[in-house]
Formats: sequence, C-alpha cells, structure tokens
Amino acid sequence: MIELRPAQEADLDECLAFLKPREYRSAGLTSRLLRVGKPALPPSTEARLWILRDRGNGAEGIMAAFLVANTRMVYHCVREGFDLGLASRLLNRAFLSDGIACAVGNAEGTEALERLVGKAPRHGADYELMTLEAAPGTPLPPPGAEIVRVGPEDLDFVYPLQSGYEREEVLLPGEPFSPVRCRSLLRATLASQLVFAAKRDSLAAAKAGTNARGFDWDQIGGVYTLPSLRGQGLGKAVFAELCANRLRDGRKLSLFVKTENIPAKNLYLTTGFATRERFRIAYW
Repeated sequence: MIELRPAQEADLDECLAFLKPREYRSAGLTSRLLRVGKPALPPSTEARLWILRDRGNGAEGIMAAFLVANTRMVYHCVREGFDLGLASRLLNRAFLSDGIACAVGNAEGTEALERLVGKAPRHGADYELMTLEAAPGTPLPPPGAEIVRVGPEDLDFVYPLQSGYEREEVLLPGEPFSPVRCRSLLRATLASQLVFAAKRDSLAAAKAGTNARGFDWDQIGGVYTLPSLRGQGLGKAVFAELCANRLRDGRKLSLFVKTENIPAKNLYLTTGFATRERFRIAYW
C-alpha cells in the first residue's frame, strides 16, 4: 500500500535516515530541514515536507520525500528504482494538481515529475552532478590577487559579479534582469552562506560560495569570474579556497554544472570533483 502524507516531527529521524545517504544530490532539500543547526521541519509559512511510503509486499520505509515551498518550487529525493507513477493519484491530490513552478533534483526524479504533471515545462536545464570528499592542494592566487571571505557588508563590492552570473547562468530565456531582485538575493546569500571572492586592484574579480548547507554536505554555486579577467587562474584559486575551507570543517561538497559548460567542468575536475549522476531542473 502506498501512502503520501505531510511529515510530522515524529518522522524526522526516519526522514534523515532516508535523506542523509542521498544528501549529495538533495542538499537543497536537507538544508531546509535545519533550524539553528538542528533537524526541524520548515515553518508552514515557508514549505511543507511530504513523505511517500510503500508498505506493499512487506516493504516499509520512505520511498520519496518532497519539500514543496510556498513558491511552488519542489525539491525531491526519490529512492533508487522506485516508480513515481505508482503514486500519481496521491501526488496529484497532494500538490501536483495545484501546479508547480519548478522541480529540482536528480534527473530521474525530475523527469518522472514532468511526466506526472502532464504539461511540458517551458524550460528544462540539464546538469551533471559532481561531488568532492577530499581535496588536492590549494593553488596560490595569481600575483596581485587576494582571496577574501565576503559578507553582507560587501554587497556593493560583490554585486557586479552576481549580476554577471545571473545574466549568464540563471535567467531563463526571455526573462528580464532585475537589479532589485539580484541585490535582495545576494544580500540573503551573503548573510546565510559562505562566499569567497578574488580581489585584484580593489576589484572583485571572481567569486564562489555555497548555496545550500545540509547535514553533512555543502552545495556550491555561483562560481563566476569577470569575462575580462578569465583565463588568469582567479576563478580556480577562489573556488579551491572555498573547497579547502569547507573540507577542513569536515564537510563533503556537491555541485551541479550545465552539461554544455565545458570550461566549468574542467575547472571542477582539476580541483578533484568527480561526476556522480545527472541532475535536472524543470520550470513551468
């Protein structure tokens, strides 16, 4: 028998037992189950966690978890080999029939949700999910450059990098760039994540930071170098410094990179990352 219901606080231990071995591909989900460093369900004003169980044929345990944000963004984690089609009616009654804005997770799960929604997404982005658990040596920054950690007080300093990153990597086709939204998101990121920048001649030349911090894994994102300064080792230096910092704290690292972004993949490979599986984000 398959059942789908909102998770309760009493379910947290079972949820973590399911999610932690798969956190390398679901840090966006697990990071939202932490409050002041401790496991907790998200406030209902922000999101709801749904858990799917299959009790048939003597099998018990969580088959999938879905964190549905109030923005209708769905972060998913599905047990390997489980067919989400078996729960199509339950998923529709729970949240799919209301429409979702976005599905985020490994490609198999996202593609299954796309089929269940029954409406082609207006845009889909395919990525390679990469992980790192032990780092090589950290390269020295190029002459004249300094690697610094940045925070909310550095918003104006980092903003040119963030605006360039959003224009190149984040905006969907035809979507206008909003400086106000960009600054707001950057302010929140600098307050809640770890972000490093390469500084040259008082200019922020490159950056890298975490964008999700789960129980054991940190997810890296927002890696960007000013176009005029690429090819000088600035991006590699700041990225490697971030990785070394996180690994020194006992963290494991994941990221997802667009399949066609060969320069970025080469950077991550030379830093010690390895491709793990496919990842996909679908937008409706």
